[in-house]
Amino acid sequence: MASLRPSREVLASAIAVLSEAVERHAEEPERVSAVIDRIASRIKDTEDLFRFCPFHGKLPLGGGTLWGLICKSPPVISGVLIRQLLIERAHGGRCEGGFDDLDLSESCRDAVFFALDEYPQNVALYEILASSSALRVSCEWDNPLQRVAESLDELRLLVLRAPTARIEENLGCMGTTSAVLGMVDSDAFFVETSIFRAILAVLLSPECRAWPSAAMAANGSGPAAEALRRICVLIVDIGDLLHRH
Repeated sequence: MASLRPSREVLASAIAVLSEAVERHAEEPERVSAVIDRIASRIKDTEDLFRFCPFHGKLPLGGGTLWGLICKSPPVISGVLIRQLLIERAHGGRCEGGFDDLDLSESCRDAVFFALDEYPQNVALYEILASSSALRVSCEWDNPLQRVAESLDELRLLVLRAPTARIEENLGCMGTTSAVLGMVDSDAFFVETSIFRAILAVLLSPECRAWPSAAMAANGSGPAAEALRRICVLIVDIGDLLHRH
């Protein structure tokens, strides 16, 4: 029986097309999403995201793997790639609330944690962490609240730079419940509000609730408590920025 795995040539063509789309449409996630829809059939499973494909001449953005492209893309574009190539694929193409059972191999989990360390500015990677309780259980950050605060700082800068029209069209993501859990109709494309929701989902998840609890138990002193105060300020600030857009 022939393998369903795509040839390296087929996968390389997908990487090349997506890399070109990312570079050409770095500020237009809807266009990148449309390109993904056209070439998605060339990518058969999650492991294909991590397969290296040699190229003649200069390697495309990401160094020859789709995972590299995800890591090195601007955060919103990275989130589009994550949503459509990883999370929706794992759920049969559905985009409906409550993703929390993303099943990744050990090598894939290691790659995610390495990327979170290596590309802290790519806050869209929280979308993966928010979608996998197994990943959150394995999270062993030395100062997790400081990491979350730094990520919210990055997100705040993204929101300040975001086109007003895009924020206005996607404020549905900020509904009372969907701000933390689930997806709504306005989630047609991954946007800045999607990142906000993912970070909050991680912070409030059962696996990570101990982070703020431990900081509060320290009677308001120490780095964790300081980071928690910073997180609270940033959450309010980012929410205000989104609504003022």
